[in-house]
Amino acid sequence: MIPTVFAFDDDKIEFIFDQHRPCLFLFRAESDSESAFQKTFEEAAAAHKGKILFSYSGVTDGIQERLAEFIGVTAADLPTLRAIMPEGMKKYVAPTAAADLTVENIG
Repeated sequence: MIPTVFAFDDDKIEFIFDQHRPCLFLFRAESDSESAFQKTFEEAAAAHKGKILFSYSGVTDGIQERLAEFIGVTAADLPTLRAIMPEGMKKYVAPTAAADLTVENIG
């Protein structure tokens, strides 16, 4: 089982990419762990559980840095919401700024 919202790490790579599970990634700074947009992201994860995975990530360390490079996120982009559909490796950029995220527009 995987948590409703989880930090992206080495243990989650296979679960997302090998099993072709779509995932929303909230790229943010570590200092944003208690931010309003993080709380909204968590609420959206609960509301949309079972439809898509919800993960958060930084951009500067280890596997999170490699994920950010793969998806095309830099520190200048933070915070930002991105989606990936591993089937076909499709990547999407959310048109909404992190500060304006709601449960509805994340859905």
